[in-house]
Amino acid sequence: MQYHARMRADLPASVRRLLAELTPADGPQLVYDAAQLDHTMREVAAAARGAQVQALFAVKSFPLPQVLTLAARHLDGFDVASPGELDLVAALAQPHHVLSMADPTTLGTAALAARWPTLALAPPRQLGPGAAPPRCLLSCESPAALAHALDVCPGAEPALRLSSSLTGQDPAVGSVQSGQGHHRSRFGVDAAPGAAELTRAQVTRAVELARARGRALGLHLHASDVTHTSATRWIELAQAHLATLAEAGVAPSFLDLGGGWHGVADLAATWQALRAALPAELPIFVEPGRLLAREAGFAIGWVRAARSLADRELRVLDLSRVCHLRWSQVELVAPPPRPGHGRKVMLTGPTCYEDDVLGEWLVDDAQALTPGEPVVLRGVTGYAAAWNTGFGGLPPAAVRLVPAMPAMPAMPAVPAVRVVE
Repeated sequence: MQYHARMRADLPASVRRLLAELTPADGPQLVYDAAQLDHTMREVAAAARGAQVQALFAVKSFPLPQVLTLAARHLDGFDVASPGELDLVAALAQPHHVLSMADPTTLGTAALAARWPTLALAPPRQLGPGAAPPRCLLSCESPAALAHALDVCPGAEPALRLSSSLTGQDPAVGSVQSGQGHHRSRFGVDAAPGAAELTRAQVTRAVELARARGRALGLHLHASDVTHTSATRWIELAQAHLATLAEAGVAPSFLDLGGGWHGVADLAATWQALRAALPAELPIFVEPGRLLAREAGFAIGWVRAARSLADRELRVLDLSRVCHLRWSQVELVAPPPRPGHGRKVMLTGPTCYEDDVLGEWLVDDAQALTPGEPVVLRGVTGYAAAWNTGFGGLPPAAVRLVPAMPAMPAMPAVPAVRVVE
């Protein structure tokens, strides 16, 4: 394992104050700087408005009630991936919000319609004068799923989700592996290499289904490839999928580019470039999730055991990567070592899972990291709070927003998240 070179010693004042109050008895902690969350959401909203793009909050990325309330205040709506996620935001959604739904099961469509009455209404063109229900986008994985959704959810604006693997330029991360070792996304309409006719047939069938019911058809892109970092790559991806629909003789009623925006350094410039490169009349939706916790998430663990290995020091924390830090590329909060005084230290979780390793850093040899000392990591995403769990007697981490946010409207409890004010 290579050690992580990136280290910073600074902490937000609110996190530093909390750290001074905690003891090892408090156990592992996931801590989010509420002021930074609010600041980032405002920045994202401003970038979207400046590019005439609508930004939706991906509920799965950070399903804490306080965070969802912030998202309702600043962003254009929500992206939900299950009926349960819809329950979390149903009380927050306003008429001006957009709800984008991408449930990968056809059975879930009926459950969504039961939870959200707008989905079961007649299409907007058939509503009475003055009616303005919240806009609902419903993405489907296949022509069969689309047919089901058109019947069960006549009030939704349907979309066909296309696999990012159609372009053949990038492998999907994980997911379906062929005998040649290549990965392809398991989401959306896709075809094996060399089966382009099958793909065209599926898209054509989806277009025919929508037309037969007098419905426009949107396009949803699931960006499952290696994280895109440039406007050029996003534009290429969007244009490739628009071309797939154009082969069926239709222009989509909207384009949902999904998530995966955390790798983009200049969000405003990227979205402006997208807007300029795509048809001016095409509504564009984006679903940032992970990036909204940028610079806001921290984890605090306590050294429980210390061992010296042949080539490095080992410290076992009560903070587990597999339980508490899913989908987070963390950095150690510590000053860099003095020249000639660095030593490699591996930080691990306490579970019996061999791969429960938080990382390895070169730290100053003056830092003993003895049992009972705290260790702070930055770069924690909202997904860590969403995945937060216990295992083998290890408890879930306490989840805190600091400073404590004002009282929020009551919402359903979020499973597996223990929020501490």
